[in-house]
Amino acid sequence: MKKQFLLAAVLTMVFPFASSAFADGTLEISSYKSSINSLDSFIVVGTITGGSIHNPVELKVLDPNGDLLYKPMVSFGGDGQFSKLFHPPLQGFEPGVYTVIASQKEVSMTPELKITVLGSPSANIISTPQGPITIQADAVQGSSVINISGVTQSREGDVTIKVTAPNGNLVSIDQVTPSSRGQFSIEIITGGPLWVQDGQYTVTAFQGSGSELSHSVQVEIEDGVVVPEFGTLAIVILSVSIMSIVLLRFRAGRLFPIGN
Repeated sequence: MKKQFLLAAVLTMVFPFASSAFADGTLEISSYKSSINSLDSFIVVGTITGGSIHNPVELKVLDPNGDLLYKPMVSFGGDGQFSKLFHPPLQGFEPGVYTVIASQKEVSMTPELKITVLGSPSANIISTPQGPITIQADAVQGSSVINISGVTQSREGDVTIKVTAPNGNLVSIDQVTPSSRGQFSIEIITGGPLWVQDGQYTVTAFQGSGSELSHSVQVEIEDGVVVPEFGTLAIVILSVSIMSIVLLRFRAGRLFPIGN
C-alpha cells in the first residue's frame, strides 16, 4: 500500500513538468495581400513556437479545384519566423480562391490562409509557348530544395522528372500526376553522394509512351546546394552601390582637391 501511494505521489509530481516540457506550440501564417492578379507573386510569412529548427514548416498551396500546386519545406530561425515567396505558374494563376496550409511535425496546429486571384474564367487558357510541356525551376540560394512546376497539354499518364549531373549521370528520377488543368509540381532534394559534382544539373520533364513530350531546365549546384543566377535585382543593387561609391568619391574630391 505504501509503495502504491509513493508511486502515485511521484507521478503527480512528474507529469505536470512533463506536460509543460512537451506543451504544444503555435503556428501562424499570413500574407501582405489577400487578393492578387493572375501574374502576381505572393509571399507567405509566419511564426512558429515550440518547434525544433531541424523540422521545417511545410506549406501546401491548393488551387481553386483543390489540386496541390506547391508544397515547399520552409526553414525558420531561432526567432521562429519564416517566409516563402510563391511565383505564378508559367500560364499564371487560375482565377479563384487558393488555400495555403501550414504544418510542422511538432505542432498540432495547421492554420490556413486564403488568397484570391482576380480575373475571369475565360482568361484561364493553358498556354505553353515553349511546347506541349513546359517546366520552370524555383530555388533559394544555399537551399537543398528545388521546386519544379510546369504544365502539360497532354492528359495521358504521369509526368516523369529526371535530373542528370554535369557529367551525364542520372542522379534523381520521380513521377508526378498532372492536375485536371495540366499543372504539376514536385520537389527535388539535393545533396548526398550523387550531387558531389559542381556545375549545371539538367532537370527534364517528359511524358508519353515514347517520351515524345519533353522540356528541360538547368540549375547550378555547388557543394550540394543551389547557386542562383546573377539576376536583375542583384545587378540593380550592384549598380546602385557602384554609383554611390563614385558619387561619394566625386564629392570628396571637390571638398578636398588633390594637390592643394
